[in-house]
Amino acid sequence: KAVRSEVRKVLADAERMFGPSLGLGLAQAQHLDLAFPPQQPQAVWEFCALGRLALARREEAAAARYMQAALDREPLGFVANFYFGVCALRQKRHTQALQAFSFCAGQNPCAECFLLRGKAQAALGSTDLALKDFDRALEKNPELGITYQHRGNLYREMGRLPEAENDWRMARMLCE
Repeated sequence: KAVRSEVRKVLADAERMFGPSLGLGLAQAQHLDLAFPPQQPQAVWEFCALGRLALARREEAAAARYMQAALDREPLGFVANFYFGVCALRQKRHTQALQAFSFCAGQNPCAECFLLRGKAQAALGSTDLALKDFDRALEKNPELGITYQHRGNLYREMGRLPEAENDWRMARMLCE
């Protein structure tokens, strides 16, 4: 409670000093669980920030709208594509998620891009491609425990129980 009070004070001071802004409204909404700020977003980063806030609140449809607006302004933006893919995964629009994460993996081939693309591949029934993506994710970051969990689940679906058990064991060890 003391931290929340301090955050409220700092944000109020900033608003007095600089005036209201979308950035301060976002901080208030995120840290004080307030409503979305009333200002209309203009910049790509503002749409992305609002989309991430909506995702954190499990408001996937709103998040997808914000990310689409960011993509309309900057179609090759990594952040907007990445979080648009997250929205699509959560909404079970797996083909759109696959496209978004494929773009992201080409821009920044990080473990998270391959993990999420693998999830989309698995949901679309492309188990071999999903396994390749999970393997790539683990090559990039062998300590990303959630990847072992997802790969283990896919191994189980494929009837490869010893491999599934090994991956689940590794996931538990890394997530402790």
